[in-house]
Amino acid sequence: MALRERDIGGSGHLYHAVTVELLDIARVAWLHRFVSADLVEQYVVANLDITYRREVTRADRELTVCIRVQRIGTSSLTLHEEMTNPDGLVVATCRTTIVAFMPYGGASRPLTRAEIARAESFRADVALDT
Repeated sequence: MALRERDIGGSGHLYHAVTVELLDIARVAWLHRFVSADLVEQYVVANLDITYRREVTRADRELTVCIRVQRIGTSSLTLHEEMTNPDGLVVATCRTTIVAFMPYGGASRPLTRAEIARAESFRADVALDT
């Protein structure tokens, strides 16, 4: 993902909220690969736990996010997201829990067999260049 000028704060490094935004962009792109486009909106973020490991500056220009499925629950997936700079150094990691839900009614729903099988195939890292 290319960094935008506005992503860098007055201190000269990536603003922390932008990290959340960039991870979200990568996660939505990952979901498009995970399920059909019409089902992407049936997943919501239930939890985010980000660890900032290294400063990101203008010089980094581009970041890569790798996402893998860490845990498959009844109605949720726990994802391990790793953001790296052009040198391959980890700048942030995130453990995210996403929940499948019914589009009408707002309640969670069990993952289908197809979703579980697909999640199993994403246990390996999937790098996203979005």
